[in-house]
Amino acid sequence: MSRSTIVRRRFTVVTVALAAAVGGLLGQASPAAAAAPPGYDVHGIDVSMWQGTIDWAEVAGAGTDFAYARASLGSDYTDPTFDANLDGAKSNGLYFGAYHFARPDQSGGQQQADFFLDRARVLRDGRTLPPMLDLEWGPASVPTCFGLSQSQMVAWITDFVDRVEARTGRTAVIYTNRNWWDPCVGSTAFGGHPLAHPCYCVSPGTLASGWSQFTIWQYTSTGSVPGVAGNVDQDVFNGSMGQLSALAAVPPPVKSLPSRPRSTPPPDRDLHPGTTPAPRGPGPRSLPR
Repeated sequence: MSRSTIVRRRFTVVTVALAAAVGGLLGQASPAAAAAPPGYDVHGIDVSMWQGTIDWAEVAGAGTDFAYARASLGSDYTDPTFDANLDGAKSNGLYFGAYHFARPDQSGGQQQADFFLDRARVLRDGRTLPPMLDLEWGPASVPTCFGLSQSQMVAWITDFVDRVEARTGRTAVIYTNRNWWDPCVGSTAFGGHPLAHPCYCVSPGTLASGWSQFTIWQYTSTGSVPGVAGNVDQDVFNGSMGQLSALAAVPPPVKSLPSRPRSTPPPDRDLHPGTTPAPRGPGPRSLPR
């Protein structure tokens, strides 16, 4: 989900050679050479339409324990591979969760949470991971921090995660990196949410403000996993399989809330891999100093 500032695959792709050069200059491991960090026994991947059709039996056979897949983006885009990814992962025994790529410039937090949850199929089966909110730099055409002040961003995130909890009983996972979070949100109020921490480096480095530990560490965007064509984001879980199972545990029932009908998605808003937006400063994939 390769990039000079290590921004998620949705928006920036750079050559492996450039990534290696940056890694060498900063004394960090190159994303192209990244191996699973030692000391973590639970492994996962992060996918979207860019991975195409996935052979989930091969993925499971390679020792992958969990996966997150994009369900939606912004206020009106549904990932066309999400249902197949959910069904394939679940049928092959993986723990599975859905994520939403946030576009706070398009609509309110509650509205986007509803759009996401109408598509995310958050099941009460003991193998569904909490919904994930993906917060990071947008495309070059979008103002820094999506044009929101820190207080406005805090309110937007609050509306989103509160709606997730109201509809599912789950505490949303927040995917972010300090290079986006600290200038754009600058709040420590969300530290009770599990953190998915993207850092393509040899150690986790410094986390976003408000967190003292991560739940998931996405350590490379150029991983190779049987069953997935091309590069794939790879993760480790900061705990045991028992703790991953606990994260997926069925929450208490919640009151039914009305949801919006599913709609036909428009073309993908993501930039196509191979395009590189103009530099906008350090993104969530930037290597920590």
